[in-house]
Amino acid sequence: MATYDLEQTSITLNGVPVVGLDPDTGVVYPDNELWATSAGTHGSWTRSRSYGEVPTVELGLMDESNGNALLSEYLKIDSVTGRGTFNYVHYDGNTGTVIQSSEAFILSEPELSYTSEAGGRTWTIALPNVKKDIKALPTL
Repeated sequence: MATYDLEQTSITLNGVPVVGLDPDTGVVYPDNELWATSAGTHGSWTRSRSYGEVPTVELGLMDESNGNALLSEYLKIDSVTGRGTFNYVHYDGNTGTVIQSSEAFILSEPELSYTSEAGGRTWTIALPNVKKDIKALPTL
């Protein structure tokens, strides 16, 4: 049996630890197609390396997370100077997985909603030149 705990996941932005991950949305890395395929006649197939989209992460933060203030500042800097990039590091203490980009930037602002209960915000961050070292969850 393996055990997973979201609290063993850490995110840092330029070395500053982000606290308050949203347990409902968490951290999501949308799939990134590595190959495009083409079918030919007589059952032949060809694959081509895909150089399309820059990988992204959807970072879900609770309203009170310090990450909201950090990301807001990077967004302001980027809109004024075009230099709002930052070092993004995700470390999963459950597995040892590390995902890192030294040139991350905010791709889109989070949707904001105000209701009777505190909620979360999801930031979409681009991860150019991302490095992923994905490891398995060990069994006990």
